[in-house]
Amino acid sequence: MAFDYDVLYIGSGQATWNGAVPLAKQGLKLAVAEEALFGGVCSNYGCNAKIVLDHPVECPSS
Repeated sequence: MAFDYDVLYIGSGQATWNGAVPLAKQGLKLAVAEEALFGGVCSNYGCNAKIVLDHPVECPSS
């Protein structure tokens, strides 16, 4: 069995969607390898990608 793809995405999160849609519209052949549920962590479990912006990082005193 032979596989012939132009792009292989590892993981199926939002970044894959944002990258794959324009490439597919250009006619490229895409494949997605996903270990768990399609859609990634945010779509399936919820996430807070801006959590590091919620408050400044606290560094321990030296």
